[in-house]
Amino acid sequence: MGLFEEVDGGTIFLDEIGEISPEFQVKLLRVLQSGEFRPVGSSRCHHTDARIVAVTNRDLDQDVHAKRFRADLYYRIAEMVLHLPPLRKHPMDIEPLTAHLIGLQRQVFGKPGVRGLDRDTLSCLQLYHWPGS
Repeated sequence: MGLFEEVDGGTIFLDEIGEISPEFQVKLLRVLQSGEFRPVGSSRCHHTDARIVAVTNRDLDQDVHAKRFRADLYYRIAEMVLHLPPLRKHPMDIEPLTAHLIGLQRQVFGKPGVRGLDRDTLSCLQLYHWPGS
């Protein structure tokens, strides 16, 4: 059973949508437009009703202009776009983020004595460059 068949009526998460091949872009667009797909080895079309959540670290708008990503597919999946800046652009979020994550782990592992990070550790995290996209 393929992903679109399995997820019928639900949501499919497509990671790194900007990296898919031009051939797959055509196939994905067809599924999104018509809801139809043909599983590998099958001679008949199947239907699906699935929501798409797609993520990428690429600038798809720029890739559309450079003809690396299909414009019709981009406008089909870009109904709601959330731009999340890298952590290095908002170091003030590190303290509440780490507090939240430590709280979750405290519950999971049953360690109520773990309270958080000391000031030096928090300062190191806030000064770190956080390389990546």
